[in-house]
This record gives sequence, structure tokens and C-alpha cells, in this order.
Amino acid sequence: MDEQRRIVCVELERLANESKKQFESSASKREREDLLKQRDSALREAHLWRSGLAKARERVVILEAAIVRAEERAKVAEADAGSKIKEAMEKELASVKDREELLAYVNALQAQAKSYDQSLASKPGFALRF
Repeated sequence: MDEQRRIVCVELERLANESKKQFESSASKREREDLLKQRDSALREAHLWRSGLAKARERVVILEAAIVRAEERAKVAEADAGSKIKEAMEKELASVKDREELLAYVNALQAQAKSYDQSLASKPGFALRF
């Protein structure tokens, strides 16, 4: 009976050890599964961040291109405005010159008319009639 008891005890101990190993194995499997899930979740989150960052970079490139185009349009508008101002000043100078020439011509005509009137008035028997 002692021999059978010892065999049963050894068998029980072996079964207990095997059960303990299986339990530890299943516990480590659960831990491993949990860790794998955490890793997968972290990888998904990292992928989302990378995607968001890529989209933000694309938007930055698009906005920088828009800024460059706006600056180019501003330079063109500035140059155009400068040429229009220069053209307007040239027209104004030409207009002032034309006005001065016309005023000089009118003054010359008035002087000529006055001289003509005086020469007619100095002739005896001639009167101006209006």
C-alpha cells in the first residue's frame, strides 16, 4: 500500500506540476495576447499619426504654393501700378505742357487782336461795330 501511495503521490505531484505548467503557459499566452493587442493598437495609432502628419505636410506644401502665387501676383500688380502711375504722370506733364502752349497761343492771339484793334482804331474814320 505504501508503494501504491507513493506512486499515487508521485502521479499527483506530476499532475500538479503539469497543471501548474499548463496554467503558467495559458497565463503567459494571455499576457502575450494582451501584449500583442497593445502592440497592434500602438501600431495602428502610429499609422494614424503618420497619416495625419502626411496630410498636414501636403496642406503645408499647398499653402506655401498659394503664398508664392499670391506674392507673384502682388509683384505683378505692383509693377503694373507703377507703370500706370508713370504713364499717368507723363500724361499729366503732357497735358500741362499742352495747356501752357495753348495759353501762350491764346495770349499771342489776344495780343495780335489787340494790336489789330489798335491799328484799326488809329485809322481815321473807322469805327468798330459789334
